[in-house]
Amino acid sequence: MKKHDNLKSSKEYKLGTDHFVEEPLLYVKMEHPKIFKRILKGIHFSEKCICFVSSRGLKFTNCLTNSSSSSCFIPKLMFEVFRLLPEEIYFQLNLTLLLEFLQIFGNSPNHLTLFINYRKHAPLMLVLEEHGVVIEGTISTQYPYETLDFAFEKESILCHFVLKPESLKDIISHLDMNNTILEIQLSPKEQLLRFLSKGALGHCQIDIHNNPDNFEKMKFYSPLQESSFVYKLSSLKNFSKALQYALKSSFRINNGGMLCIQFIINSEVNKVGFIEFLSVPLEANI
Repeated sequence: MKKHDNLKSSKEYKLGTDHFVEEPLLYVKMEHPKIFKRILKGIHFSEKCICFVSSRGLKFTNCLTNSSSSSCFIPKLMFEVFRLLPEEIYFQLNLTLLLEFLQIFGNSPNHLTLFINYRKHAPLMLVLEEHGVVIEGTISTQYPYETLDFAFEKESILCHFVLKPESLKDIISHLDMNNTILEIQLSPKEQLLRFLSKGALGHCQIDIHNNPDNFEKMKFYSPLQESSFVYKLSSLKNFSKALQYALKSSFRINNGGMLCIQFIINSEVNKVGFIEFLSVPLEANI
């Protein structure tokens, strides 16, 4: 990493022009990147992640296990400059190193600017600027040969709930995290969402009824269909990081039992990003 003092003109600074002639595949600039760091922390469970870039923005995906994944989406509108030459690109990088770079200035209240530059088969180039002080860094990238597809089929949704973050925090805090199994029961007739954690020492049951204190929205798409799905309880433990900054939480389950929980993350400068967790059910009930 390099540090430069008294940069003459930050507005004219072109990331990487000292080293490359060709146009980068991706070039972005973000003012106030604190929200970027905050969102990435919400999916930081292992070092490696896959970055997928399209005309809509940047998506980072972190596969937690063979049955669950976490991802976050930073929309194009969050960037002051967003240039993408191909329709889409994707690469693997070290998420831990990226977060360490974003933390170089600590929690400084001063104005920060982030530049990101990517060229094919090259390291990801990063620049952070604070009042003329510039830090440069590079992170190696690889082609992601192995990826797990956790695509959520929206056409077969059983239910869609918009829970208040406080309600989801209460659910997690009351479940016995020493257990290994989480069962989610859906009861359209009773307008009820039930969580049961199960383990060798017993079980814990939490019933969430349809009232404004818990839900902003509670919709069952199959009013007569009672459903129950079983997951690894560890999937729920991973939500705690994202819940710290969530404005809203969206909770969906489809006919196959895939669980999709999304969090809307806001910042002090009204930039909004998203964090998503996907989990497939265990094949056999325990």
